Amino acid sequence: YSNDSITLIPYKKGDFTYDKDNYIQSKTVYYWNSAHKSWEKASVYTYEYTDGRLMVEMARYRTGNKNILTGKERSIYEIDDSWNLLSCRTYKWKVGNGLWILKNEIKTDGTVSLLGNNNVTEASINKMFMDM
Repeated sequence: YSNDSITLIPYKKGDFTYDKDNYIQSKTVYYWNSAHKSWEKASVYTYEYTDGRLMVEMARYRTGNKNILTGKERSIYEIDDSWNLLSCRTYKWKVGNGLWILKNEIKTDGTVSLLGNNNVTEASINKMFMDM
């Protein structure tokens, strides 16, 4: 909100695209630039689902400079049929040589649910991605 505590000013918004099964395919996050009175792209998340694997890629953009990519990260989650996390590998894009560099890898005992519960539904999966 503005300093007068009366006028609401937009700050952040997200646009979503969905695949044919109605799962989130991508999320684009925008921040309001009050100086230019426009929405500016801040990040783009893309999601790829395969059997037992979920890949999330995030691209960040420089604020104030439209569409200038500043970094990319990728996380690959190995999951079971109930969306329990088995392992996660996180990579960072190395611009100079065009390679994904492993940053972190964890393995779990399979008792951690990515959904926070055992209710695997389209809505619970989409909510998880909206909150990322």
